Amino acid sequence: MLYTLGELPEKGTTEYQGLVRTLQSFQQEENGLFPGAGHHPIHGTAFVVSALELFGTKPLYPLKTLQHLKEHSVMTAFLDGLDWKREPWSESTKGAGIYAALVGSRGGRGMGERLF
Repeated sequence: MLYTLGELPEKGTTEYQGLVRTLQSFQQEENGLFPGAGHHPIHGTAFVVSALELFGTKPLYPLKTLQHLKEHSVMTAFLDGLDWKREPWSESTKGAGIYAALVGSRGGRGMGERLF
């Protein structure tokens, strides 16, 4: 919201650093995800990674749980396993979230060209 309004605090300020630290504090070190209430952990991770990207930074830890999805066959199996007929909206947030999270965290460079 602050970014959209052109109101992000100035880089290097205490407020700026505090916002970055707060966002990063939600990450689970053991799996790299940013779970949140009301969203699938992949979707929540995509949100926070995207926000951190606006601040010119990234998560503190690798997105361990998502790394295996960089393999074409694993990603294809994951996407094929989603319930696109009954849950297209919620399932689409997982597919899009993987891409946003891995590319935004710089953990999926070149992934789009290989997989999509």
